Amino acid sequence: MGAVDGFALPAEARATAWADGLEPEGAMPLATYDHRHFGRFAAATTHRFGQGQVTYVGTLPDPAFGRAIAGFVFQQAGVRSRWTILPRRCGSPAPPAGAWDVEIAAEA
Repeated sequence: MGAVDGFALPAEARATAWADGLEPEGAMPLATYDHRHFGRFAAATTHRFGQGQVTYVGTLPDPAFGRAIAGFVFQQAGVRSRWTILPRRCGSPAPPAGAWDVEIAAEA
């Protein structure tokens, strides 16, 4: 696990359901896939442009990854959440066991 610009990725974070192969081209990679093929791509990126910032996640994150991304976006936007604990699940059905259980790693 590592940190990039305030982004801390929990060791248990996983990509699920699909894996977009992001090629940052100017954006900062936040996480990459720990996979023999997808490992060359970013799983999440962020990019400042003008007065804004875009953070893109190229997968359906599991709850740990989703909470880390939400916390990063809140922190970058200067928003303080009134929730101390983010929901563990948001109504999306779980993918079949092992279907897209791809580990991800923070970009160093």
